[in-house]
Amino acid sequence: MDTVLRIEINLLCIIILFIAVESLHRASSSRNNQHSLDLRLFLAFIYATIIMLITDLAMWLLDGIPGLAARIGLYTASILYYAFHAMPTSLYILYADYQTNHSEERITKFIGPLVLFNGFIALVALLTPLTGFLFLIDETNRYSRGPGFPVFATLVFSLTLFSFVPVITGRKKTSTRISLTLLAFPLPMVLAAVFQVMFYGTVLIWPTATIFLVTAILNIQRKRSGIDHLTGTANRRSLDETLEHLVKGSMGGKYFGGILIDIDDFKKINDTFGHEAGDKALEEAADILRSAVRQDDFVARYGGDEFVLLLPGAGKQTLIEVSDRLNTLAAAHTARTDRKFRLSFSIGSALYDPAIDTNADSFLTRLDAAMYADKMAHKSAQG
Repeated sequence: MDTVLRIEINLLCIIILFIAVESLHRASSSRNNQHSLDLRLFLAFIYATIIMLITDLAMWLLDGIPGLAARIGLYTASILYYAFHAMPTSLYILYADYQTNHSEERITKFIGPLVLFNGFIALVALLTPLTGFLFLIDETNRYSRGPGFPVFATLVFSLTLFSFVPVITGRKKTSTRISLTLLAFPLPMVLAAVFQVMFYGTVLIWPTATIFLVTAILNIQRKRSGIDHLTGTANRRSLDETLEHLVKGSMGGKYFGGILIDIDDFKKINDTFGHEAGDKALEEAADILRSAVRQDDFVARYGGDEFVLLLPGAGKQTLIEVSDRLNTLAAAHTARTDRKFRLSFSIGSALYDPAIDTNADSFLTRLDAAMYADKMAHKSAQG
């Protein structure tokens, strides 16, 4: 591969990733002042990849250039290249595990071993100018791999293989689409790493990582366009699209159920305790809804203080169980928190029936009627 082409590829990848970072920062700041943990991990992953692209670019630019300054620059770039080599994959492991398990406590268990692994790699890289273990630079400032490179490649390759673990073990906890998106990193990276080790001079690993990152960013942006940014649930647009898809699927015998939830006395919460309390009620209600359903069930904010759950493959008994679970979780939440307001729901549920529901809107109307009947029953019971 021509050196100029290698440089051009790395430069293009760097520019693409900087544009992507700016896009993510703007999208995030326009909706929320704080980055979520998964976004912070993802941004760190991008920055680590940019570092690898820059150091790789510097190595190709300085390789064979005479003079002391070029020699110092080549040594510096080479040390950084090896020292940071495992960092993108390490950050990917944390990101993938959080995406599949949604547990901060769980990813902290990975941090210690990953820090030790990266620290060891960095130490070996720092000592290489003295030992010549990872790389050698001759008197003409030509870079070459050192005798320890196969050991280094095996260690980093093993870490890349390990990055499959959080995706595979957490596949039942997340959607198929997210799992496949996450697998788009380790699988091509393994193939690219094998090819680049076998054929010295090829530039595949970090451009491959760039392709994954751009693909993941597009998925993130697409996902965010369908998110209600107060509650983190799907928004009305995403609800309409998903419901339409399920309605079409029902023609092929794929049945589903729906539940419409309304927060009781929400206007009173807003009027008495302020809109901040109202927002908090919506956020906490959304958390309860998410915890009451399966991973593949769909949770959306319908509008105002109303939410819709769509449950593919659900039967009547499932709808009853989920409705009961929602009431139980809401009561438990109210009992254990010191909120001034009480959180409770009016709930209406139904199975989609093509013989009754002519379209998605008629199904939502039926859910709304069932929810309203439950609300009236609550008021009658309260006297």
